[in-house]
Amino acid sequence: MHLLFLNYHLMMTVSVIRPTRLLVLIAVLLIGCTEPIDLANNLGGGQLVVEGSINDVDSVHVVRLSTSSFDGVGENTLGRNARVTITDLASDQAHTLNEVFPGSYETTPWELQGIIGQSYRLDIVLANGQSYASDAVTIPESIPVSNTEVKLLEERGTLDNGTPFVTYAHEVLVDFENSERPQYVRIESQGWIELFVDYGLCDEVLGGFGIPGELSCWQFRETIESNINTATNIGVDTDMYQVSAVVVPFDFRAGYVTELFINSMSLEAFAYWELAKTQLQRNGGIFDPPFPPVVGNVINTDGDAEPVLGYFHAYSQSFIRTCFDRTGIPGMLNIPVLDCLTTCEDFWAPAVFELPFETEGLCPI
Repeated sequence: MHLLFLNYHLMMTVSVIRPTRLLVLIAVLLIGCTEPIDLANNLGGGQLVVEGSINDVDSVHVVRLSTSSFDGVGENTLGRNARVTITDLASDQAHTLNEVFPGSYETTPWELQGIIGQSYRLDIVLANGQSYASDAVTIPESIPVSNTEVKLLEERGTLDNGTPFVTYAHEVLVDFENSERPQYVRIESQGWIELFVDYGLCDEVLGGFGIPGELSCWQFRETIESNINTATNIGVDTDMYQVSAVVVPFDFRAGYVTELFINSMSLEAFAYWELAKTQLQRNGGIFDPPFPPVVGNVINTDGDAEPVLGYFHAYSQSFIRTCFDRTGIPGMLNIPVLDCLTTCEDFWAPAVFELPFETEGLCPI
């Protein structure tokens, strides 16, 4: 498979008005994260891959430059030692990004604050002298969120040997207020899962062998599910519409906190993600059509017709945190271990004893 590195979180396509979820397996990570994901293209290897965004919330904006490869392996040589700027087109002021890791560039904290309604352009000059620029992108209005709902999902079935089974999951749903203007949204999610260690055999902690007890830890999950999650109000004639934001899978009992990033984007960005999503809907059959190149809004300004993969996004962002308790769900077990663990990091790095935010009034944890 050919590579296109897209550092965005899990996303999944949904229809409007309580849609049937269309699960599209793709590991998409948020800009600034560390792991690349693979999208195929039929252009061969060696293309420049541009991933970046500006929004109205973050104090630092990130652009990542990498190189596609035909066989899924290769060095990121094109993206290093480049000159990268984001220009505020209202003031015509260019902001230079600093290379913090090979191929990863960031603005100086709080130097550039994205503003809703204003337009921006990404410019790149590679070490080899080749120049690139994005289309002008405008930060759209945010999309009002009315409510969130957590729904318990239950699936029953029978294994091949005739044994019945049941599995559970929690689905987080978001209600959006409709408007006359077109709305295009993608939802990114991350979470915190509460895990337990049975330290009843640990006399170093309790001072007495065999005394039952548990150690509770919260582990950060940068990716809850690997999907492209987009939605639109096109075709909706009601005041509200509901979108499935994320499904938290069956794993362990006790608490779970989801953090949702609601990104309002342009029609062009929405179309880009829809194209990327089609690659993951293929079943791998010999009659699948060829993979289309996921070419975005960045071009070579030196007159070279080379395709540039990736996209420079502009979006407004809102944030929602929800949580739920899973102690009463049958079949969800804690994690017994025999070792004596005195800190969460001993077993679940990165993990903490206490959540780094207040949960009072948010959920019964």
